[in-house]
Amino acid sequence: MQLYITVGLLIVTVVMLISDRVPYLAVAMAILATLTLAGVLKPGEMMSRLSDPTMMLFVGTFLISAAFQKVGLTEAIGEKAMNFSRKYIKSESVIVLVISLTTAAASILLQALGVQAAMMTLVITLADQLGISRKRTLIALGYSATIGGTFTLLGNNLDLLARSTYEAARPGESFGVFEMTPLTVPMGILLIVFFCFIGMYVIKAEPGVRRSSNDVRFRADYNKREQYTVLFSALFFVVAVAIDSRYMPSNVAVIIMAFILGGSRIMSIEEMLENINWKIILFAVGITTLSGAIPKVGLDKIIGDLAQNVLGQMVSLRMVVALMFIFTMCLTQLMSNSGSFAIMAPIGIALSGNLGLPLKPIIIAMCLAGSCAYVTPMATPSYAMLASAGNIKFREFVLAGMPMMCINAVIAIVFIPVLF
Repeated sequence: MQLYITVGLLIVTVVMLISDRVPYLAVAMAILATLTLAGVLKPGEMMSRLSDPTMMLFVGTFLISAAFQKVGLTEAIGEKAMNFSRKYIKSESVIVLVISLTTAAASILLQALGVQAAMMTLVITLADQLGISRKRTLIALGYSATIGGTFTLLGNNLDLLARSTYEAARPGESFGVFEMTPLTVPMGILLIVFFCFIGMYVIKAEPGVRRSSNDVRFRADYNKREQYTVLFSALFFVVAVAIDSRYMPSNVAVIIMAFILGGSRIMSIEEMLENINWKIILFAVGITTLSGAIPKVGLDKIIGDLAQNVLGQMVSLRMVVALMFIFTMCLTQLMSNSGSFAIMAPIGIALSGNLGLPLKPIIIAMCLAGSCAYVTPMATPSYAMLASAGNIKFREFVLAGMPMMCINAVIAIVFIPVLF
């Protein structure tokens, strides 16, 4: 009966996520309540994943992103890149490359939506001043924020969800903050360079509208002491999370960082609580709990046997990585990347367990595939904001995004089984 209930819950979860009409918080609560009532979870286990250190990493990334925006650091970074481009660079491709690399670097630690919101006005202003295409620069802004979020586990909620899912499915094993960096950094730079020098030219440039540099006004009243304090807090957070020793666990590092931000009066307790996306955290709790329930009820063996019957006995890691990547990548064009990963993760865990394949490369494949949200504005909600600002049409996202997806898929399928 527990097996049937878990299968039914999986199906209902997929339907709710695909429909995009049920809030993520409601999905998470439905998962936890159903598994508890079915006896798969004990009452004391219902919210046990909330104490997982990875959940505190969610809190840390939300706080750092909010602090950067409040003290003007995100805007300052964009302003410097803009002034450099305006002064020294005349080529449209190189200007867009500078914007893209700056955005990707900022997105290593900060949430992509915050980076895009902070830099959007700067990018539009730069495009108008230099008479280059708004559409191309805004799409580059969106793509590079997405790409930069894959460089570490701190710049993207999906990456942290992948980590918590892996550690829930493989207790005692770890998923490092820089686990994917050796692959994602060179792959990301290649994607950015491709778009700036080749890919963006499939988008027809609209007539440039030149404006005087006097039309731009940047805030000059930011407190330098606060900016240095936030930079110190961010550096401490990154180093502590990277080391993650028994002397300085990552969850303790988050608390210390919050204490620094609060003690220096940069952020009040109320502001911290407001800037933490509890819906995402509780959604992660629900999804990782559902993934952990699969081996408990024996569903992993059933899915694995079915895959063997369909694919044959000669199932390889590369074949599974390719299938999981392609299915997740296609699914994430129609819904949020967290939702597509949540749908595919239980299947990946089941295949890994029953076929005797390592889980980490499969999780990484699904995680990176979820970040291939290049083709539709629905794939990444912040793209809708860019589309509105630049009057970007749906087909222009498709034209620009399809080559990016194909390059990403080829690199991932070739190198993930080798590196992980």
